[in-house]
Amino acid sequence: MSEHALAVSVVIPARNAAAFLDGCLRSVRRQDYPPDRFEILVADNGSTDGTAAIARSHGLQPLAVARPGAAAARNAAAAVARHPLIAFLDSDAEAEAGWLRHLVAPFQDPGVTIVGGRIEPFRVVTGPETHAAVRGVLKQQDFLRGFPPYMLPFAATANAAIRADALRAADGFDETLRICEDADLAWRIQWRGGRLAYAEDAVVRHHNRSGRREYFRQTFDYGRGTVRLFAKHRRRLGRRVWLDWNLYGEILWAVVRLPVAPLLARTGWGRVEPLYDLAAGLCFWSGRLCESAKHKVIAI
Repeated sequence: MSEHALAVSVVIPARNAAAFLDGCLRSVRRQDYPPDRFEILVADNGSTDGTAAIARSHGLQPLAVARPGAAAARNAAAAVARHPLIAFLDSDAEAEAGWLRHLVAPFQDPGVTIVGGRIEPFRVVTGPETHAAVRGVLKQQDFLRGFPPYMLPFAATANAAIRADALRAADGFDETLRICEDADLAWRIQWRGGRLAYAEDAVVRHHNRSGRREYFRQTFDYGRGTVRLFAKHRRRLGRRVWLDWNLYGEILWAVVRLPVAPLLARTGWGRVEPLYDLAAGLCFWSGRLCESAKHKVIAI
């Protein structure tokens, strides 16, 4: 198998990831893929904890990336990657043993440029983790279908791979974007003729935000990111205004369910689910409102 396996550079951007990086790296080391056909690159994005030390304990020399943001970290690692395929994995995710083998398989088709793999929750314990799992916050299948007409298909880089030459031809990730930089890259590559594919069996288990404050802050930031993306590409999209009626419908449905959920729910989660839906919807909408004002667009 070794001489026929596609060579891959596995890129892991990390910032203050000491709590998760060891598990992430162990999962990559356990891949049922020829070890001489992949390398691991950890891009340390200004960590102040033990992230770099953990990378070194695995025999790796982390790349020190001064520019902030995951986009900058991925670009820095991609610039020194030795192989024709680059796989991206978040530092707070762990890959199943067949992840890399399944992730690169679609590249046997020369027309495929980007592949997205399945993202499952690492655990479902707290309210935010439960909400993220139930609502499919990182459901790669949905991302690869897109949310027309405003969001084109893309692959979330928590679990994705790309041809290195296509990444470099597109000038890499836009480092001015802190959120949705993976969507931006996928859109630009598709406009250049690239094609996306889904690898159902390339599974990683991702640590979702466990606390309410950090979870809803992330939701707010996701809202901001979609507006920044729309502002950048609205001419290409042919849209001047983005009114997300689906979002308003979800918020309204949460309001309707809120007073009756405690009476009708059969589980403890069912009693609070509408509250989480409402809070998440309002945080997402608030992020859009703030960013719309900043960029002088209407995307709410």
